[in-house]
Amino acid sequence: MEFPIQAETSSFNTYFCLLLANNILQAKGVENGSNTVISPFSFHLLLSLIAVGSKGRTLEQLFHCLGSKSLEDINSLASQMVDLASPFNKSNGVSIGEPDLSFVNAAWVAQSLKLKPSFQEIVEGVYHAIAKEADFANKAEQVVAEVNAWAETATRGLIRNLLTAEALKVINEHTALILAVDTIFLDKTGST
Repeated sequence: MEFPIQAETSSFNTYFCLLLANNILQAKGVENGSNTVISPFSFHLLLSLIAVGSKGRTLEQLFHCLGSKSLEDINSLASQMVDLASPFNKSNGVSIGEPDLSFVNAAWVAQSLKLKPSFQEIVEGVYHAIAKEADFANKAEQVVAEVNAWAETATRGLIRNLLTAEALKVINEHTALILAVDTIFLDKTGST
């Protein structure tokens, strides 16, 4: 099977993604026997989604981290990655078979920032994600419930509480964005 991603972009800045994963694992203090999975693929898509809504110095820093020079390049690679990671082709109903892969993305943006139609179009069209406005300041509990309901549906019940009660301590009027990116492999029995 040939993959459409070009050789020079296929690493999608693996060094940065691995460094980030290592920092997360160290910060989390992973213990023996713990069940932690770090996905450079997901990190790349998460940072790419952030880049789509960024500008100025933030966007330049994301270009550097992602090893890219333009949003067009980032979105092109992301589109190829999403298509590659989605073995079920919605347009023709063809599945490549087992294992079943569930690839889900979503973005909740503070309603004070107002979603731009161009951002929403790219998020939905390129990243196959949902993008919604949310009232983090006044309805944090509802936002947590919505994110968790989305995660449970999108992951076919494998993830029920993406955001715990602890999230309510940090979701407030200063929260601008919640991004969720996940890839789940299911075997014939439905287990991961």
